[in-house]
Amino acid sequence: RAPASGGGQDFAAPPRPHRVAAIITVRCTLQELFSGACKRCNVPGLIDLTLVLRSEWQNGHAFDVMCPDGRFARVKIAVRPHADFARRGGNLLCTRFLTRSAAARGACMRIRAIDGRILSFRPVSKKGGSWQDGQRLAWRGAGMYTADGRGDLILTVRVASWPAVLLVRAVRVCTSPSFIRAAQALIFLANVDSCLVAARSCGAALHRLWVRSVSSSRGFEWAGGKRSRSGGGLRSLFNRGRKRRW
Repeated sequence: RAPASGGGQDFAAPPRPHRVAAIITVRCTLQELFSGACKRCNVPGLIDLTLVLRSEWQNGHAFDVMCPDGRFARVKIAVRPHADFARRGGNLLCTRFLTRSAAARGACMRIRAIDGRILSFRPVSKKGGSWQDGQRLAWRGAGMYTADGRGDLILTVRVASWPAVLLVRAVRVCTSPSFIRAAQALIFLANVDSCLVAARSCGAALHRLWVRSVSSSRGFEWAGGKRSRSGGGLRSLFNRGRKRRW
């Protein structure tokens, strides 16, 4: 604190701007943010720290940390898109598609929350009722943790024809983490199988070359896939150069 020039009052000096030596991007999922997972940030020669994720951090959140040598590194949070939820502050938004027949009979909708609980949603009506296109329901305390408490899970129901519902569900399954892991495993196995096939082909080709070289050195020639006796080969060339002794 330093005295003001005229009034004698104190004021806080503005923070000095510092130079950022490196930008570290920490990629995580919404589930990791909620559970407080640990991520290691390592920049050789600059900083090596273990970062504990916080639920109130959102995509694009950034802060600076001081390195041991006095320099600063900026850490940015990059949250991968979730297959079911979209985040708005502490609330989680979820959209579900229903066919017209399922909406008319008021089918129960079950959603797995971010903490693993199974939440059941029904139309708000004393007689059971039916779902309306664009209807929204909120489950209190099923969202993300923030400084003001825990947010809500907000469900939006969309009513559409069955081909559209089938397409949306197929896309949702294809973008789920379990399906992506299974696809990655299949791709890995296919690559391994391709490598094995290529190795077998190379081995067979080398074996054929070796057999031909051995056969030619013994005086055999390959013609039409079969070998026939001839006067060729290294041994015959060697014998031709020698003088016969009678």
